Amino acid sequence: MPAPVSLVTVHHEGAGAPASAANIGRCAHGGYTYGFGSGAWSRFRDVWSSFATLNFNHVSLDLVLTGNRMDYDVTDADLSSIRAACADARSRGYVVNAPTVRAHRNSPGSSTVCPGDRTMRRWSEIVAACTAGSTPGPTPPPSGGDDVPKDKDVVDQLVTSEGSWQLQYDGGVTTKRGPFYGSYFSLPASARNDPARRFRVICAPTDGSARGYDLVSTKGEVYGMRTKA
Repeated sequence: MPAPVSLVTVHHEGAGAPASAANIGRCAHGGYTYGFGSGAWSRFRDVWSSFATLNFNHVSLDLVLTGNRMDYDVTDADLSSIRAACADARSRGYVVNAPTVRAHRNSPGSSTVCPGDRTMRRWSEIVAACTAGSTPGPTPPPSGGDDVPKDKDVVDQLVTSEGSWQLQYDGGVTTKRGPFYGSYFSLPASARNDPARRFRVICAPTDGSARGYDLVSTKGEVYGMRTKA
């Protein structure tokens, strides 16, 4: 079996309303790996046979939201389906645990609005749904519960071709390989205006940048780290 890919590309169908569970296959011919309809998902082919992303055929896990996501919102059910499909992909050896997640519009060589403006409104949540070990939502665990990490506990890790980084619950970042782009503590004091702010997700840049990483707080706030510290 070939090695798992390290790239996920998110598309939308670009026309009409999201498909019903019985009709997700209407876009299977587009070369996608998985398709998503209203509260359901379907696997079309293995990742090494997928061919939906220009210049990245056979090396991208291609996800397609049915319908036109310039007009239709990404729902909580869509996010749950993406999370389930990506877990399925990992179990089949298709994709690494912490891939680069890229909107089709940000894919080199492509010129498109895909996957739609309404998809981009929930982009940090989509990235989290594609990442192993990320929390299913922005709400932190109840205060005092057994699942609440300690401030210095490692809660997530990002591995890309550029490097590897570990995220602490308090926003600290440890570089295991590659350049250090900073942590929550390296942000200006004006951005660190909530002493209770905590973090769960470190992910590939959500703006399509080839360098750096994003930190996502338990409230869904995204902090982009792009400049080497």
